[in-house]
Amino acid sequence: MQSVGIKTLKNGLSEYVCAAAAGETVLVTDRSQVVAELVSPRVGIDASPDERVFGDLLRQGLLAPAKVPTTTPAAVSQAGGEDPRTAARARRQPDRALIHPDTSMMPVRLFAEDRSPADALCSQTFVASRLLEFEVLNRIHARAVQATHGAAARQRVDRVNLIEMTAVVLGRALQPFARPVRTLDALHLATLDFLRSQGVTPMLASYDVRLSAAALGEGFALADC
Repeated sequence: MQSVGIKTLKNGLSEYVCAAAAGETVLVTDRSQVVAELVSPRVGIDASPDERVFGDLLRQGLLAPAKVPTTTPAAVSQAGGEDPRTAARARRQPDRALIHPDTSMMPVRLFAEDRSPADALCSQTFVASRLLEFEVLNRIHARAVQATHGAAARQRVDRVNLIEMTAVVLGRALQPFARPVRTLDALHLATLDFLRSQGVTPMLASYDVRLSAAALGEGFALADC
């Protein structure tokens, strides 16, 4: 699933039609509001559980779709560009995992830290709490590297489907978990729990040992980072 403004859609209509024909759901927005959808004729029949849940959450205003959809290496042409039809098919591969990244996963490549997510992980579908956006960008601001890293950080956040911090999510964060957790970890776990209640269960991708242990205690699997 991806979203596109009306002006951008007009300038690249064939690309988005190809994406929809290959099975990708393209949400058309006007002033940040979804006004239309481009879908293939069969998408309502064979849409994945993730797509159905994301579509329902989007219509309820509980999800902001990723602005930069993830792609697999097969979607990149030899010339270095992306074939929209191949990319759209790749995005709908049934073995693609649903991943909830935490903040520890997002900036590592930006700062050339020792640990870095595997390339295979980067081609999965990402969903996380809106909290992730604040944490990542605040880290950029704290290091005063907006000029050199701000755009790249923004692009990474834009690849994530963001679940809004609703009263339901916040209410769950106030309840106890199987293990003691920190405040922000509680919000990430509450988002995972909310998604599970909607019928999809992401894996957590994190380098944070305490958050990972807490997620395991709640019955969530960990992604191979």
